[in-house]
Amino acid sequence: MFISLLMLIIDDGQTKHDLPDEGSKLTLICKSPGMSEHTLHYSRDGVPAMELTFEVATYHADRVNQLHALTLGEVKKIFPNFEWPKPRTWADGVRFIVGLIDMTFKLIDVGAANLVVWKYPEAFLHPAEAANLADVMIHISDYARNKPSNEQENGEIPKE
Repeated sequence: MFISLLMLIIDDGQTKHDLPDEGSKLTLICKSPGMSEHTLHYSRDGVPAMELTFEVATYHADRVNQLHALTLGEVKKIFPNFEWPKPRTWADGVRFIVGLIDMTFKLIDVGAANLVVWKYPEAFLHPAEAANLADVMIHISDYARNKPSNEQENGEIPKE
């Protein structure tokens, strides 16, 4: 059985591309050079995606008091010398990644992660760090797929 780890969509702004539910662990969407990022809208089953931008993620990273239990390990895969919690004199790329990873895990845990879009997560990263980021993204995707729903956690049987 073949399972694609990556789906690449080249978006020209004219064609509607449905995001996959199954089959790929990551979907990269590349807009054409003439498009504004504001013309891309992401949704699944009519529910708009939660877009995590640089501003949102760094705001979270600068203020969070308690990281998700898995955040530190994932951040260290990208930045091996990362230290938590203090001092918070991290470079912008570190702040961005800490915020993205921590918010994503927390959104998954509360069931609010129908579709999370990371905007330009590779910004500020060295190519070697960006390669490690891809591994982290796959791990987060696996975590989300294997996370039981709130109903399953409470022992309830989901209605079909």
